[in-house]
Amino acid sequence: MGYNKEGIGYQQTDTSRQGAEFNKQGKLSIRNQVKELFTNKVMLTVEEISKALSKPEISVQPRITELKNDGYLQDSGLRRMGKWGTNIIVWQIVNNTGE
Repeated sequence: MGYNKEGIGYQQTDTSRQGAEFNKQGKLSIRNQVKELFTNKVMLTVEEISKALSKPEISVQPRITELKNDGYLQDSGLRRMGKWGTNIIVWQIVNNTGE
């Protein structure tokens, strides 16, 4: 995967690269939008994040995985009923300060 100068990732196709370049400087990536949601120490599901950002879940879920792998988000241990009747993970920011 390639990245443009703003750190937006894209696949090895011309349309993917164009999509990454479309993200103008100063416009937050979905990843950064997700991070901003969690700065108030909220706990949210992927469905809730998707709704709050008006972005499809298929675009939000990989960002959650990236942020979890980076140690920014963690599974809160809580579950909420999703729109399909299944329990889904409630995510929270990792507390590295011992608060």
